[in-house]
Amino acid sequence: MASLDLNQFQTLQEQFKRLSVIAEQRDHDGEYNAYQLLGKDDERFRCLSAHFTDYVKELLTDLEHLKRLATKTDDHDLLRLYADRLCGKYMMLQKCLERLRPTETKKQHVIFWQKQLKKVINNGDLGELYDKLAQQKQFEQRLSEQIDQLIIDLKRSEHIAASAALQEQILELKQRQGRCQKATWQLEQKINHLRSRF
Repeated sequence: MASLDLNQFQTLQEQFKRLSVIAEQRDHDGEYNAYQLLGKDDERFRCLSAHFTDYVKELLTDLEHLKRLATKTDDHDLLRLYADRLCGKYMMLQKCLERLRPTETKKQHVIFWQKQLKKVINNGDLGELYDKLAQQKQFEQRLSEQIDQLIIDLKRSEHIAASAALQEQILELKQRQGRCQKATWQLEQKINHLRSRF
C-alpha cells in the first residue's frame, strides 16, 4: 500500500503509547475529568469515559482497525480519510493533555499553602485558626464569584473552542473549590475541638 506503510503504523503506535503514559499520570492525579474536556464536546471520540487512558485505548483500537482495512482495500482516498481522522483525534487528545500540565509555580504555591495550613491546624492556636478560616472563606467566595462569571460567559459564548476553554476553566475552579471546602471543614473541626476543651 503506497499511502500508509508499516513504518508509519509503527510510528503512530509508539506515539500513542507515549501519550498513554501521560494519560495515566493525569488519571492518577485525579484532578480532571476526561469526559468533561473531551467526550462531551467532541463527537470524534466514541469513548464517554472520565479517564484519559480510555481515549488512548480508543486511538489504539482505531489504529488496529486502520491496519486491517489497509490489508483489505487499495482505495487510498478512503485509507487517507481514516488516517487523517485518527491523527486529528490524536492531536486533540495530545493538546488537551499538554494543556493540563500544572506549572511548577502553581504547584509550589499550593504545596506551600497546604503546609502552612497543616502547621496552623497542628499548632492549635485558636486565634490563628480563626484567621486562617477567614482567609479560607474569602478564597472560597472569590472562587464562587469566578465560577459564576465564567458560567455567564459560557452561556453567552457562540464559539465551540471558546466554550470548551471556558468549561475547562470552570471544571478546574470547581475542583479547587472542592479542595478549599475540604480545608475549611478541617479548620472548623479543629476549632470546634479546641473550643470544646474550654
